Amino acid sequence: MKKTLLLLAMLPFVFMACEKEEKQDDKKTTTSLEMVFNDTTFNSGKVLINPPYTNNGKTTYTLFVFSEGLSLDTVGRYDDILGSGKMIWLTISSTDSSGLPSGNYIEKDIDYIESFNIINNSWNIVNGNKAWKTRGPISVTKSGSDYNINFVFTDSSNRKTSAKFQGKIENCNIGL
Repeated sequence: MKKTLLLLAMLPFVFMACEKEEKQDDKKTTTSLEMVFNDTTFNSGKVLINPPYTNNGKTTYTLFVFSEGLSLDTVGRYDDILGSGKMIWLTISSTDSSGLPSGNYIEKDIDYIESFNIINNSWNIVNGNKAWKTRGPISVTKSGSDYNINFVFTDSSNRKTSAKFQGKIENCNIGL
């Protein structure tokens, strides 16, 4: 009888715990990406970041923008890119080493930009680092662990490559 009463007395707490968990799930960040790759639009994908490295007071952040169709597979120490899709590889520098900071990164802060067409795990370069007529700016805003990243680049044929991203950046370790 005491066990039954104790069980009945605890039921409201069980329901309260479930309700609290549901409310926390409602606050999950929505990730969105609109990527334009040589004038073709993709409406889903993700942004990933390699571990940063610091040299001579500058911290370098390497970002990868993936269209749908690409994923990662961890093999040993590094991640391999699998599938077929589009990828933009960006490397930007900052004096802040505490994580990718908010800011407007202009051409002098952008170390590297390349775009790739990846087919069945094979990388085919579309625009190399020197192929861009306009490079930036790259706008980054951060609120907690959520980011907004926006950029537009134009290649020598006046084709646009851009991204508008909102959400959490995923960590990766792509061997470069």
